Amino acid sequence: MKIAMVACPAWAVWAPNPALLLLSAQLERDGHHTELFDLNIEAYHDLPGCQELWLDANSIQWETKEVLERLFHEHRQVFAGYGERIARSVPDIVCFTVNSGARYSFPLFARMLRERLPDALFVASGSDCSRSEYFDQHMIPGVIDALCIREGDPCLTELVNRIRQTGAISKDQPGFLFWEDDNIRDNGDPPGPAGFNSPATVSLAATANDSEQQQLKEVARKLGDILPSLEKLVNSLKKTTFPADILMPVGEICLKLGMSSTAQALFQQALAVDPINSDALVNLGVILMQAGKYRKAESFFFKAFEASLDKTVWHAQAKENLLTLYRHYPQILDIPLSLNKYCPCCEQKFPRFLPFGIPPLLNALCPQCNSLARHRLLWMYLKERTNILRDNLQLLHFAPEGFLQEVLSRLPNISYLSADLFLPSAMVKMDITDITLEDKSVDVIICIHVLEHIVDDHKAMTELYRVLRPGGWALLQSPLDLDRDKTFEDPNIVSPEERYRHFGQADHVRWYGLDYKDRLEKAGFVVNVDGFVRELSDEVIQRFGLDRREDIYFCSKPC
Repeated sequence: MKIAMVACPAWAVWAPNPALLLLSAQLERDGHHTELFDLNIEAYHDLPGCQELWLDANSIQWETKEVLERLFHEHRQVFAGYGERIARSVPDIVCFTVNSGARYSFPLFARMLRERLPDALFVASGSDCSRSEYFDQHMIPGVIDALCIREGDPCLTELVNRIRQTGAISKDQPGFLFWEDDNIRDNGDPPGPAGFNSPATVSLAATANDSEQQQLKEVARKLGDILPSLEKLVNSLKKTTFPADILMPVGEICLKLGMSSTAQALFQQALAVDPINSDALVNLGVILMQAGKYRKAESFFFKAFEASLDKTVWHAQAKENLLTLYRHYPQILDIPLSLNKYCPCCEQKFPRFLPFGIPPLLNALCPQCNSLARHRLLWMYLKERTNILRDNLQLLHFAPEGFLQEVLSRLPNISYLSADLFLPSAMVKMDITDITLEDKSVDVIICIHVLEHIVDDHKAMTELYRVLRPGGWALLQSPLDLDRDKTFEDPNIVSPEERYRHFGQADHVRWYGLDYKDRLEKAGFVVNVDGFVRELSDEVIQRFGLDRREDIYFCSKPC
């Protein structure tokens, strides 16, 4: 039988869909003739000015119905040309692969193609063909004859072979949905994942040039070389408990080859061995996101990020995937507006902030700009209670926070200098206990959560006072233990483990108490402890993720 394998946008553009290559190869092995029409790669090259749609940051646009309808209408002649070429191959069966990126492009193209191929059998399969959410959308009356739940291998090959044998569709085929009169007949879940057969030569669409055909055939050949070994390995992994570091790379290979169900089983097995394996959680989230299950995907990315907090760095991919979801809130995540979070620093809305710290503090970290509660409060205070936005000022910023450095350095009225002894992003390397600036040379100093790291904090405070001009001001924030009247410090506590136990962090050298104001005043500052946050409404505090206990230490130098 002649079978057209059709991939609609969007997917990766560096290679044809590996799952289609494998499925095509298996059908060829069973004696069928297949042609692969990768409309995704063709559209990438054929649609003028649209290449940015394939960037990861814009992938959500493929899942927005209005965007796809407009794109299809504007480039209808291009898609019509694809349809004519497929029709000229006179296929008996047209198989569409449907992932979340093709959710809306596939129905538009399938309707157009059906007009040219009224007698062909149209079958849809792929990661987006989930019974619970999308089968009613993909089972287009008068267009799609059958839908394969989830993966097409081996159900599709069995369906095609039975059609060849009997000359008709067997509507009792497990793993498929069929039309029966005007109703959908559901034959239940497909069989478990089958082994991987070695692919035969793949017949490519006529438009591919010789070089492209050779490259694609080489891809198929290499897959044929590795798949028997991969099959043997996967079967072994399913039978015996293996460490996660063995399960993970095999699962990732299967995921890249489009074998989502097999990859999912391996990642779940890895989690059974290691319940907080961040990479397994992220990969399962990716599979769910590709299937359009965004709420579940968000929970897996969130768990992955939280599980990585006790490591040297947080899981960057988990954070990026969460940000991709949150950027498009509320279109993707169905969360009431009254429950969302708002970051005043980057002015973005999110369903929730990320956890941060050890142990993790919930709703702490902004996924966009990485601000914490103290940074959000500080930025609100700077805008509402100071002259930072209107007067010409010389500003010294110690241990610069990324967002604040970016914003403050761009203000036209600010002459900005950031400094730190170790931070690479600082403009100059400078010791806070030996500031290499002249006396009375700056108007404003911002120094947030620095002094608790400094052994001789009095020397640091006096240096800050020295370089501040009369009439100038400084925001000098440090973590406080509000249950202590006096600061607790002990020069004999030097090991990271002991400092963590006594001071809450491995590089802290004290817990400031309520005498923090007295210590600043001893250096010469006039200190106003401003309870600005408690003037805000409970709703604002909750929505902005602020700490109602945190005071602002506004320190000024008398004229």
